Amino acid sequence: MKVVIIDCATAGVSGDKLLAAAVNAGGSELKLKVEEATNSIVGERAFSFEDAEQNGLRGLRVAHSLQGRRYEGDLVEAVRSASSKVGLGRWGFGTATLAAELIMEAEREVHGGDKLHELGEMDTVVDIVGTLKVLEGLGLEDAEFFTTPLRVGTGYIKGGHGILPIPAPATLQIVRRAGMPILLSSENYEYTTPTGAALLAALTYGKTTRPPAFRVRGVGVGIGTLKLDVPNITRIIIGESGGFSDKVCVLESNLDDVGGEILGWLSERLKGVAEDVSFIPIFMKKSRPGFTVRVVVRPEMKDKAVEVIMKETGTLGVKVLECERVKADREFAEETVKIGNSEYKIRVKRSRTASRVKPEFDDLKRIAVNEGRPLREVMEEVIRQVREKYQEERS
Repeated sequence: MKVVIIDCATAGVSGDKLLAAAVNAGGSELKLKVEEATNSIVGERAFSFEDAEQNGLRGLRVAHSLQGRRYEGDLVEAVRSASSKVGLGRWGFGTATLAAELIMEAEREVHGGDKLHELGEMDTVVDIVGTLKVLEGLGLEDAEFFTTPLRVGTGYIKGGHGILPIPAPATLQIVRRAGMPILLSSENYEYTTPTGAALLAALTYGKTTRPPAFRVRGVGVGIGTLKLDVPNITRIIIGESGGFSDKVCVLESNLDDVGGEILGWLSERLKGVAEDVSFIPIFMKKSRPGFTVRVVVRPEMKDKAVEVIMKETGTLGVKVLECERVKADREFAEETVKIGNSEYKIRVKRSRTASRVKPEFDDLKRIAVNEGRPLREVMEEVIRQVREKYQEERS
């Protein structure tokens, strides 16, 4: 099981520092892929990463020429559009959407409207979507994310809304909602931004409990633009541990007056909130056919998921069961397979204990479309090739 620690205790977290830290953990090949993906969002070569150093610490810094460039529509739609453009998987798409929603909800609560100023610029979209693209590239879709307490400054900052206190009101709203602990610093500097706080909340939702013992497999350092009294960095620590258990909530509601279209939409609305969504056919009173909606969520996402279920289905009640979940030792890997006359890179979820492999569905679908072959045949061939490779490695 992979474990990710996002270290924000030194100089907080911003979207660009978190993105740079993730890229730094992935190496030069991933760096080039992410630069290509992020530039496809803006339609030009306006975004890159440069080597940087602060206080003797080496890392990466984001460099771009997007100042003043604004996206069309609202932030959530812009993030969804960019996520589709760069090919984010289900986890990345849902997590990026959740981060954008957290920003919009915070802005509405503290400023009373949807108009974004600094957060309405294109770099906000790139920071959110780019970070999730990197994390998927690192195979961290199934990792457990944790955060340290995040440093925030004091004083004030001048922005589109005029002079605002530090921490920014939107940042505080996100931090409060996610239950993330903060470290208050006396410096007049915005250590933690709304974008950084939203990404952190979407990935960890304030999980600061001590992770199980793990071996460090990678470290990434993202460096900010300003020189501060402390190293202006955010770090990502990637580790690996054996399988372990965690706590989840299972939400259930029985419905006999909701059609398939609504259930499909409910599944979409729960992206980034739920770990798993299923619909089970049942018979209810007077032999009426219906469905049990079963949703698995982390405890910190329970209230959000219940709100979505009630709002979208009109149900009058949701059962909540608190459970222990035991996870197998598994990992994501990128493999190369040959289908027809072409080679394809695919992402594979691999269980070490059960010798089971599961290819990423979006990759299978892409191959099936390109080759004009049934999805089932592609899936069987991919699994056969990957299993043969793993068997050769073991022997």
